[in-house]
Amino acid sequence: MTDNEIIKALAHCTQHNCYECPRCYETPDDADICKTHLMRNALDLINRQKADKEALIAGQETLQKALAEKNAEIERLQSSIQTHLKIIHDLRSHLKDAHSVAIKEFKQAVGEEISKIPQHHFSFLTVKEAIEKTRKKLAGDAE
Repeated sequence: MTDNEIIKALAHCTQHNCYECPRCYETPDDADICKTHLMRNALDLINRQKADKEALIAGQETLQKALAEKNAEIERLQSSIQTHLKIIHDLRSHLKDAHSVAIKEFKQAVGEEISKIPQHHFSFLTVKEAIEKTRKKLAGDAE
């Protein structure tokens, strides 16, 4: 019997007697067999539905556990991203400060080199040489 046939038969049996049942009416002497058969089918239906419900509950619990794990991973990644963004911000700030200091040091060192140039040798080329000498000196390049 299909699930719908079992449900219809149970509904009929709760409202009518066996003599009005199309199955029992065919063989009235077999009414007890019909009832036993219907009860067995109803029990099978109940057990199948119970197993389906348990499987759905187990599946739901598995999904909830997986969702909780994914949410925890998302929170961990968001925290990591925030940490990395702060590090990047701090590095940019330090780089900007270091750049400013380097420019000031270079400017001061070039000024000192230019001040060493005798007035009668002062030209674009001597200034350019002073700048290049300072660059190499600060960069650690060999002359």
